[in-house]
Amino acid sequence: MKKLIGVVILGLLLSGNVMAANLKPLVQYVEENKDSMGDPTVSSYLLTRCGAFYTFVSAITYEKNRELADTLQKNSIKLLSTNARLMMTQFDRTADEAFKSTDDVHKRMSEFYKEDGQEFFAKTGEYISGTPLQGDLNICKELVQMIQ
Repeated sequence: MKKLIGVVILGLLLSGNVMAANLKPLVQYVEENKDSMGDPTVSSYLLTRCGAFYTFVSAITYEKNRELADTLQKNSIKLLSTNARLMMTQFDRTADEAFKSTDDVHKRMSEFYKEDGQEFFAKTGEYISGTPLQGDLNICKELVQMIQ
């Protein structure tokens, strides 16, 4: 009986319905931090995370629609620049420190998005639709609209 339960649990863990992710879904992050949305640390995380998300989406869109990919990359730059300015005003960083820090975190988060996107695509045939990244798209769209 224990063997049967072990096989069932292992089967569930290995099934295509389980989707791991390097990054917590933004929907969950926002829900957990809804009372702290005015906190500069939360804002900085969201700006950098969405900048990385748009870099990822730009990369996967480039071959099919270069104009859209360029727009997405411009959105990424707006988000990351806004974060660097936030770091200068709220965290007393120099411009060099703020942009370097933003760039370093952006690169790491972009890699996480790339890994997660490839995993989701292998399992579902989609990078975003029907994956946890759909919620990230919705939140990042709202954030871009807020800073424009």
